[in-house]
Amino acid sequence: MSVDKLETPYYNIADFNLVNITLNDSLRFRSEFRGGSALQDMYNLSFYHTINSENQSVIGFKTSDIKFNNTQWVLNAKNDKKNKIVIDKERISYKDFVLTSGDQTLTFYGEEKGEDNKNYNIDLDRIHLAQITPDFEMFDFKGLINGGIWIEKRNHVFIPTADVQILD
Repeated sequence: MSVDKLETPYYNIADFNLVNITLNDSLRFRSEFRGGSALQDMYNLSFYHTINSENQSVIGFKTSDIKFNNTQWVLNAKNDKKNKIVIDKERISYKDFVLTSGDQTLTFYGEEKGEDNKNYNIDLDRIHLAQITPDFEMFDFKGLINGGIWIEKRNHVFIPTADVQILD
């Protein structure tokens, strides 16, 4: 499958290509595309879909490369069996998505149970703010951030919490 261009008010995508093969009981995918307002971000994603022994749908990511804000990131550099989404009838679990770039590490995990019970967690270790924030003309993000960001949804309300330290 391929798409030449997709433009939205939030993020643009171009030159999207997706190929797949079936191997044993898994469907494996490779996707490449460019993104961003100037289409300078590059995505080379390798992922799969399977059904595990508990009859849950699993979407897992193999080692993948992402170039965002002129910084090269690697998703699942260890090529382990974490970095996945597990879906069953009652919940969606996000399991240890780990992005690394040099000594920077960003880890995302969380869970959704129905429409009104959601928990998302982001751990930040030695992250350069300018390398993870979109380019805004009115803002200049600088500094090194460490800590965590937690977003919870209860009673139809999102409750963000952060415990971060920003260094010069």
